[in-house]
Amino acid sequence: FGVGRTAVSKHLAILKEAGLVIDRKAGRETRYHLNAAPLREKIVELGRLVFGETFTVELDDDLRIDRRTLDGKTLPFRSLSVGAREQLALLARLACALLVDPSEGVPLLFDDTLGHSDPSRLAAMRDVLALAGERCQVVVLTCTPDRFGAVPGAKVVRLGASEPARNRIADALTSPPQA
Repeated sequence: FGVGRTAVSKHLAILKEAGLVIDRKAGRETRYHLNAAPLREKIVELGRLVFGETFTVELDDDLRIDRRTLDGKTLPFRSLSVGAREQLALLARLACALLVDPSEGVPLLFDDTLGHSDPSRLAAMRDVLALAGERCQVVVLTCTPDRFGAVPGAKVVRLGASEPARNRIADALTSPPQA
C-alpha cells in the first residue's frame, strides 16, 4: 500500500514523541531506530498490577515480549501458558496505546480476550482495563459478558441477543439499506 512522506513523517513524529523511536542525522538523511525502553517500562508498570512487584519482561528487537520474569524465574514467552501469553499481549497493546497518546490514549478493540485467565488474574486484568479506560477508549467484544461485567466504570452494550447471530447477519446482508 502506498503511504506518502507526510503520513510517514507524522507517524514517526508521534513515535518519537512517545520515545519509541530514536532519530539520528546521517548527512542529509535521518535514521530511525526502535527504542524498547519506554514500552518495556510501561508493560512492567501495568504488569506489576497483575503479577506483582517481581514481574518484569524483556523485549526483542521488534518490540515483542521475548521473556517474562516472575519471582526470579525467567521463561521464554513461548513457554508460558496460553493465559499468561494472552495477558501479556493485552498488557503490551494497552502499554503501546497509552504511550502513543499519553493524554487521550489510542482506541483499542479486543475480541473475546482473556478466555484462558484464572479468576484472580482475570480480576487483576479487569482493574488494568479500567485504568486504561480512564485514558483511552477500550472496546471488548465478547460472547461471555460476565467475564468483563465487573470492570469498574465499564459501559455494557448488548447487541440484539434476542435472535441468533447468523439470522441477524443474513438479514443485514439481504435487507436494503434503511433511509
